[in-house]
Amino acid sequence: MEPYAFFGHSRGALLAYRLACRRRDRGATLPAALIVSGCAAPHLPSSLPPVEALDDAALIRLLVDLGGPPAPILEVPAPLADALPVIRDDLRACASHRDDSTPPLPCPIHVFGGAADPLVDDLELAA
Repeated sequence: MEPYAFFGHSRGALLAYRLACRRRDRGATLPAALIVSGCAAPHLPSSLPPVEALDDAALIRLLVDLGGPPAPILEVPAPLADALPVIRDDLRACASHRDDSTPPLPCPIHVFGGAADPLVDDLELAA
Protein backbone atom coordinates (compact mmCIF):
# COMPACT_ATOMS: atom_id res chain seq x y z
CA MET A 1 0.00 0.00 0.00
CA GLU A 2 1.26 3.45 -0.89
CA PRO A 3 1.76 5.89 2.00
CA TYR A 4 -1.24 8.11 2.58
CA ALA A 5 -2.40 10.86 4.93
CA PHE A 6 -5.76 11.86 6.33
CA PHE A 7 -6.78 15.52 6.46
CA GLY A 8 -9.88 16.97 8.06
CA HIS A 9 -11.12 20.38 9.11
CA SER A 10 -13.67 20.96 11.88
CA ARG A 11 -16.01 17.95 11.88
CA GLY A 12 -13.85 16.49 9.13
CA ALA A 13 -10.95 16.51 11.59
CA LEU A 14 -13.00 14.45 13.99
CA LEU A 15 -13.93 12.04 11.20
CA ALA A 16 -10.30 11.72 10.03
CA TYR A 17 -9.20 11.02 13.61
CA ARG A 18 -11.92 8.39 14.18
CA LEU A 19 -11.08 6.71 10.87
CA ALA A 20 -7.39 6.52 11.84
CA CYS A 21 -8.41 5.05 15.23
CA ARG A 22 -10.61 2.49 13.52
CA ARG A 23 -7.76 1.47 11.20
CA ARG A 24 -5.45 1.14 14.20
CA ASP A 25 -7.99 -0.98 16.07
CA ARG A 26 -8.35 -3.31 13.07
CA GLY A 27 -4.59 -3.65 12.57
CA ALA A 28 -4.69 -1.87 9.20
CA THR A 29 -1.92 0.36 7.88
CA LEU A 30 -2.05 3.75 9.56
CA PRO A 31 -1.72 7.00 7.68
CA ALA A 32 1.78 8.43 7.36
CA ALA A 33 0.27 11.53 8.98
CA LEU A 34 -3.00 12.75 10.41
CA ILE A 35 -3.50 16.43 9.55
CA VAL A 36 -6.31 18.20 11.38
CA SER A 37 -7.48 21.79 11.69
CA GLY A 38 -10.17 23.76 13.41
CA CYS A 39 -11.03 21.09 15.96
CA ALA A 40 -10.22 20.70 19.65
CA ALA A 41 -8.51 17.55 20.89
CA PRO A 42 -11.03 14.67 20.90
CA HIS A 43 -10.86 14.11 24.66
CA LEU A 44 -11.93 17.70 25.43
CA PRO A 45 -15.56 18.79 25.76
CA SER A 46 -16.91 20.65 22.75
CA SER A 47 -17.25 24.41 22.87
CA LEU A 48 -20.28 24.23 20.59
CA PRO A 49 -23.59 25.16 22.18
CA PRO A 50 -26.40 22.59 22.12
CA VAL A 51 -28.39 22.98 18.91
CA GLU A 52 -31.37 20.71 19.61
CA ALA A 53 -33.55 23.48 21.00
CA LEU A 54 -32.62 26.08 18.36
CA ASP A 55 -35.19 26.89 15.72
CA ASP A 56 -33.91 27.53 12.19
CA ALA A 57 -33.58 31.29 12.69
CA ALA A 58 -31.55 30.83 15.89
CA LEU A 59 -29.36 28.22 14.17
CA ILE A 60 -28.68 30.66 11.32
CA ARG A 61 -27.78 33.39 13.86
CA LEU A 62 -25.36 30.95 15.53
CA LEU A 63 -23.78 30.13 12.18
CA VAL A 64 -23.40 33.82 11.35
CA ASP A 65 -21.84 34.45 14.78
CA LEU A 66 -19.34 31.67 14.04
CA GLY A 67 -18.29 33.31 10.77
CA GLY A 68 -20.58 31.80 8.16
CA PRO A 69 -22.52 31.19 6.04
CA PRO A 70 -21.64 33.87 3.48
CA ALA A 71 -24.26 36.54 2.90
CA PRO A 72 -25.24 35.32 -0.62
CA ILE A 73 -26.30 31.97 0.82
CA LEU A 74 -28.55 33.71 3.33
CA GLU A 75 -30.33 35.43 0.45
CA VAL A 76 -31.41 32.11 -1.13
CA PRO A 77 -33.71 30.54 1.47
CA ALA A 78 -34.59 27.22 -0.24
CA PRO A 79 -31.05 25.73 -0.42
CA LEU A 80 -30.31 27.03 3.06
CA ALA A 81 -33.46 25.39 4.43
CA ASP A 82 -32.38 22.12 2.80
CA ALA A 83 -28.91 22.39 4.35
CA LEU A 84 -30.00 23.24 7.91
CA PRO A 85 -30.86 19.66 8.98
CA VAL A 86 -27.43 18.46 7.83
CA ILE A 87 -25.70 21.39 9.54
CA ARG A 88 -27.67 20.74 12.73
CA ASP A 89 -26.65 17.04 12.65
CA ASP A 90 -22.99 17.96 12.07
CA LEU A 91 -23.01 20.37 15.01
CA ARG A 92 -24.78 17.82 17.21
CA ALA A 93 -22.21 15.13 16.33
CA CYS A 94 -19.29 17.46 17.08
CA ALA A 95 -20.81 18.68 20.33
CA SER A 96 -21.54 15.20 21.64
CA HIS A 97 -18.29 13.42 20.73
CA ARG A 98 -16.09 12.28 23.65
CA ASP A 99 -13.00 10.14 23.33
CA ASP A 100 -11.75 9.57 26.88
CA SER A 101 -10.24 6.11 26.73
CA THR A 102 -8.73 5.76 23.27
CA PRO A 103 -4.93 5.30 23.34
CA PRO A 104 -2.89 7.86 21.39
CA LEU A 105 -2.42 7.21 17.71
CA PRO A 106 1.12 6.04 16.87
CA CYS A 107 1.36 8.22 13.77
CA PRO A 108 2.42 11.86 13.38
CA ILE A 109 -0.41 14.29 14.03
CA HIS A 110 -0.18 17.82 12.62
CA VAL A 111 -2.65 20.30 14.11
CA PHE A 112 -3.54 23.67 12.62
CA GLY A 113 -5.83 26.42 13.84
CA GLY A 114 -6.86 29.94 12.98
CA ALA A 115 -5.80 32.88 15.11
CA ALA A 116 -9.37 34.19 15.18
CA ASP A 117 -11.24 30.88 15.37
CA PRO A 118 -14.27 31.54 17.63
CA LEU A 119 -14.56 27.87 18.67
CA VAL A 120 -11.06 26.46 19.15
CA ASP A 121 -8.23 28.17 21.01
CA ASP A 122 -4.49 27.38 21.16
CA LEU A 123 -4.80 25.26 24.32
CA GLU A 124 -7.55 23.11 22.81
CA LEU A 125 -5.43 22.60 19.69
CA ALA A 126 -2.31 21.78 21.68
CA ALA A 127 -4.16 19.21 23.78
